[in-house]
Amino acid sequence: MALGHRRGFDEVESVCRFNVEGECTFVNHDSAEGIAAKKTCWDCGVLWDGWRDSATGMERLPPRKLTSESPYWQYMGRVLSLNCKGPVHIRTVFSRTEGSGCFKLTGEMLGELSSSSIVRCELDLPPRSSPTLQDVARAQEVNCTECSSCNREHTSCPLETGRWYSDTLEVWIPPSCPPQGWPLVPAVIRDAAPLAVHIAHFDASHVQADP
Repeated sequence: MALGHRRGFDEVESVCRFNVEGECTFVNHDSAEGIAAKKTCWDCGVLWDGWRDSATGMERLPPRKLTSESPYWQYMGRVLSLNCKGPVHIRTVFSRTEGSGCFKLTGEMLGELSSSSIVRCELDLPPRSSPTLQDVARAQEVNCTECSSCNREHTSCPLETGRWYSDTLEVWIPPSCPPQGWPLVPAVIRDAAPLAVHIAHFDASHVQADP
């Protein structure tokens, strides 16, 4: 681990010492956890694209519309809170509105913790609509399939322009704090092709136990 990364990780460890049990979600970039994670340089390099609006410079998280003509694959990640322990559910809901590019959830940056597959489902929502979070929560998932490969030639991830989809990943996070030597960063990834996508939802939560 490089010196700068080590210093950042020391700060993540210090957050652990004062962390209070709370909600499992993604952290805000300006919170103590977000600032400490940023110092590990987890998002350094051209493969990472942030959630900042190019016009305003402000962070714009989902729900939002995104247009990309990037010449290479790019990840858009969010850091999991240290409150996330045990079974955790990561989910994004989206619709490609224009273009031919691929878009999917990925657990690549979760290291060995990401052992399960991404599951893609169609959502029972009107095509080319702008659903609320309540609409997303109520929508029925149908035609679910394992989503492992996302490219235009060979894909296991159906992506019809205008249709709404959910991508879901479940991971088990150990109780140690921090759970590994690097921030846990689930991400969505888009490929090197013109793409416009409406991202209605991207979040993390504890898996609820069956009653």
